[in-house]
Amino acid sequence: MTLSVSQVAVSYMLDRLVTEGLVSRLPDPSDRRSSLVRLKTSGQALCGCLARAFEAPCVPLSTR
Repeated sequence: MTLSVSQVAVSYMLDRLVTEGLVSRLPDPSDRRSSLVRLKTSGQALCGCLARAFEAPCVPLSTR
């Protein structure tokens, strides 16, 4: 599966996630041009909330 997202876009998204404290960026010991990304505890909690929200049944916006 390919997401077709540019390297610049991914870097920008990761910068935002680091700033929000959701992930940490670590140097890749096998490739100094790359970084490893680790989900922090707060990021794990957010993923859990999002997963539960997506699994919840849909509620109609209007009851006409």
